[in-house]
Parts: sequence; C-alpha cells; structure tokens
Amino acid sequence: MRHTHIYALTDYDGSVRYIGKTGSKLPRRLSCHISEARCGKRNHRCNWIRACLAAGYKPGIKLLTTVSDSGSKAEIATIAQFRKSGAKLTNATDGGEGSTGYNPPEEVRRKIAAAHTGKKYTLERRQAISRALRGKKHTPEHIRNVVAANAGKRKMSPETKAKLVALNTGSHRSEATKAKMREAWVRRKLAGRGRVSAETRAKLSAAAKARPPVTAETRAKISAAGMGRRPSEETRAKLSAAQRRRPPMSAETKAKISATKKRKYREKLQRTEEDKAA
Repeated sequence: MRHTHIYALTDYDGSVRYIGKTGSKLPRRLSCHISEARCGKRNHRCNWIRACLAAGYKPGIKLLTTVSDSGSKAEIATIAQFRKSGAKLTNATDGGEGSTGYNPPEEVRRKIAAAHTGKKYTLERRQAISRALRGKKHTPEHIRNVVAANAGKRKMSPETKAKLVALNTGSHRSEATKAKMREAWVRRKLAGRGRVSAETRAKLSAAAKARPPVTAETRAKISAAGMGRRPSEETRAKLSAAQRRRPPMSAETKAKISATKKRKYREKLQRTEEDKAA
C-alpha cells in the first residue's frame, strides 16, 4: 500500500514555513530542498532556505501525518489550516496536484506576456486544435463551476473599455476574411448547425424577458450614438440583396412579430405613464 507523508519545513524558532508531501524519507526530502536552493532555483521556498543557510543554519523538517493515498487532499487541507492560523508559508500554491492558487508576481506576468506577444499559431496547429474541440460539450457541472468561478469578478474599468473601443474603432475586415466567414456560415447552414433549437430559443426568450427594462437615459444614449449615421450605398445594396434572398415569412412568424410589437408598445406606454407619475 502506498504511503504519503505530509511534512513541514520549520525555521530556527520552530515556526512552520512550508507544507509538502513525499513518499521518501524526511531527511532525504530535506536534502532535496536544500540542493534545489543551492542550485539557484528561484521561488519563495528556495529564497527562504538560502537565507537560512546564509545565516548559518539549516531548516528543520517534521512529520505532520501519513496517509494511504496520493496525499493531495491532506496537503491542501493542511496548507489551508496553517494559513488560517496565520503561518507565513512559502507555498506558492494551495497544494495538491498542479498549480491551483498560484498567483505570479507582476514581473513574471510581464515576462509571460512579452513571450506570447505577437505569437501566432500555424494553420496546421489551428486546424489540429479545431479538430480536438469539435463536438466537445461541457458537462452541466463544469458549466456551473465556470459560472461560479466568474461570479463577482471585477468588471472592466471605464479606462479599459475606452481602450477597447479605441482599438476596434475604424478596424475593417479584409475581403479574404469576409469570404472565409461567408464560406464558414454556408457550411454551418448546410450541416444544419446554424439552426437554433427550440430549447435554446426558449432559454433566450426567458432570459430576455427577465431583463430589466431599458431606462430613459440608456435609450437617449443609444439614440444619440446612432443619430446622423447613414450606411453607404454599397452597404445598403448588400442589405437589400440579403433581404431579397430570404424566404418569405410564414403567417405564424408574422403573427408572433405583431404580438411582440404590440406587447412592447404597451410596455412603453406603461413606462411613460410611470415616468409622468413619478
């Protein structure tokens, strides 16, 4: 049976500075940590060990517990316990497998960004990624986890929004890109993937109905943004041609559109009366 030791590295005063797990004997594990530090490895743990060695002493090591599995859960729980008690741990992550909880410093972030800036995947690489992801669906549990992880995250600042607007203002797609997008759209339609299922339409409808009504201030801003804009002759010709290619609407669709317009008109009148009463 596999046994994993959960251990702690301690400072000269006995305070715990690092929590780890190993299947080896503790003296051997301590020697590995010291060797890493002497070889110049740069992280919080190695920096602390080098400071200990420079002061003339070696860190201590003590056994906390032994488990009969990989030790990932026990390590995570132990790190969380010591952090909660105020221990100044040198652990860069929350423990377990991988780098969960790792928050790189700003200098490391800049280096990573510089290394990836301007980097582009080859066509073969993009096609391989596309094939690997095609038809892959996330489980409901995974979707809930993603939603929970993103809930309450900081929204974009006005400065960031202004930068994005400035970056995209005046940008135009090339004719080659437009042609590729048209071809992709045609392929999706022919494959039947361009259609939205009845279930998806129902969800979109429910989400739209649950949204709060647009305020008068927002409507005024939208109106001001679109005021004076006039599409070019070429754009109007394309829109007209696209409309002519569309099949005629069924009587059922026309009835739905009419009912929706009437409902929105009634809601608009109701909001106007409420604004006057206020």
